[in-house]
Amino acid sequence: MKMKKLLVLLMAAAFIMPTFQSCKKGENDPFISLKTRKARLCQTWKLTSATGTSTSGSSMSTYTFNGTTWTTIQSGQSYSFQLTWTLTFDKAGTYTETITAIGSGNSLYTETNKGNWWFGAKNKNAEYKNKETVVMQETSSTNSNGNAIQYSGVDCPLYLKILDKLSSKEMVTIEDGSTTSTSINNSTGIYTWEKQ
Repeated sequence: MKMKKLLVLLMAAAFIMPTFQSCKKGENDPFISLKTRKARLCQTWKLTSATGTSTSGSSMSTYTFNGTTWTTIQSGQSYSFQLTWTLTFDKAGTYTETITAIGSGNSLYTETNKGNWWFGAKNKNAEYKNKETVVMQETSSTNSNGNAIQYSGVDCPLYLKILDKLSSKEMVTIEDGSTTSTSINNSTGIYTWEKQ
């Protein structure tokens, strides 16, 4: 009798494990999660760290963020400001991004971006798995400088975040891209977010 129960449990595990594995899309996703990928993503995230580089022709800048201070170093000069950056995804397929920066002399800058989001499909050429990326289609942007922009249709800017890790409490996104015109511009960054 015990052998039959053990055999049934092993067979059930053989069928269930691929289901759990299908939730693992990002390189560092949890091995097993009882929440769907959408349920893990749909909450408010706060940026807690970031590192990256940006090159434009022969000029290069690096940036770091330690949870409170964003520092950019370009051409030997260092620039720092206090930063709070949150990102909320909801199950209805919309997002809100809020950025608050306090610079020298306590100058305050705020920006709020809103739009639609969806998981990216598998892309063999770009080597993305299904739901490994989040596509963000911005429909509005307002800031404390008095700028307010509304976008619609094909004029909506699109942003792509690679989900390196998506657990219920931590999200790590990779942003990697380049443009080529008269010079080659590259940008690479790793961003760590914590659930709020």
